[in-house]
Amino acid sequence: MFATAAVPERSIRGTGHPTLTRILLRCALCLLALLSAHSAIAQSCPAGQRLMTFPAEGYFEFWRHSTVSGNRATEEWWYSESRQKRHERLPFSNSFLSEYYDFTTQKLTVVEIAGSNILQCNRFSITQSYARPRVDTFSTNPWCFSYVSDENLGGLLPVERWNRISGITVAQDVFAQRVGDELIPLSLFNRESTTISTQYMNFNAVVQDTDLDPPCTPIDMEIDAAVALRALEVEHDLPPGTLGGAEVGQ
Repeated sequence: MFATAAVPERSIRGTGHPTLTRILLRCALCLLALLSAHSAIAQSCPAGQRLMTFPAEGYFEFWRHSTVSGNRATEEWWYSESRQKRHERLPFSNSFLSEYYDFTTQKLTVVEIAGSNILQCNRFSITQSYARPRVDTFSTNPWCFSYVSDENLGGLLPVERWNRISGITVAQDVFAQRVGDELIPLSLFNRESTTISTQYMNFNAVVQDTDLDPPCTPIDMEIDAAVALRALEVEHDLPPGTLGGAEVGQ
């Protein structure tokens, strides 16, 4: 008789079959995740409509024109979906106020700087989830926009017009620049707000870590973040909701 070497079970069943099974399983799981993500996005708006969000990483300025006041308010935003961070900066005449959000650690750091002097660097606990900036940031009833037409804004192409209907009237108009599958909002006309017009300027898809991290060592505060932000709004004579990320298109 000849001695028979033990044959691994994998070889008996067919070399490579378990590996192929694992690959197919992984592909199925990936497909399921993609379908779930697509389903979640699709459920945000009816078919044929979309949220007017900014790309995953970026910087932009927005200028708000109000029917109540002739003043034009300007604000800057840096944000990163991959880092789960956002930085909002509001300039004043002699200083500027920054809000640094870290959604991984659930912290908000408020920094006020005048010249080279740091007037405050306070950190608060928050309970918020990261979301991409959009023209209705961060409304509990998201605005869903429908495509209207291609536009030519002074030769800047490709630009598209989208609007949102409320009842039988156009509530908001958005002009956005098409970049591949992304739309970058350029201008919002809001008929339902005293902030009638918002211009989005100087978008940049490159964001550095230094844009998103506070330039100082913060002091941890026990007070609620919303209370602290409202106190700052009163101190600087700002309308309620200016701080806290809810004012991009409102």
